[in-house]
Amino acid sequence: MKSICLVCSAGISTKMIVTNMNEFLTTNQNDIKFLAVNINELTSENYDVVLLAPQIGYLKDKVTTIFSNQPNVKIEILPSDLYVNNNAEGIINFIKNL
Repeated sequence: MKSICLVCSAGISTKMIVTNMNEFLTTNQNDIKFLAVNINELTSENYDVVLLAPQIGYLKDKVTTIFSNQPNVKIEILPSDLYVNNNAEGIINFIKNL
């Protein structure tokens, strides 16, 4: 199972997205698990992908440092259009294309 962490500044909007994502994944039987955290809660757990909300994209270097001992973790900024529209299918496709 692929583990995805979605990170934002407060965790409120990402929790809504993660709820939508997990509902979509249950319906479409994908082998992906989503978790939402705020930037202050982020630790170097075993994630396959760490997605940053667009508003904290400027913190990508900081997040990369947190995962410096895990070179296989993909760290990306989620495109604004997918984030704002809470586009579950689009986010899944974005992850699959990483």
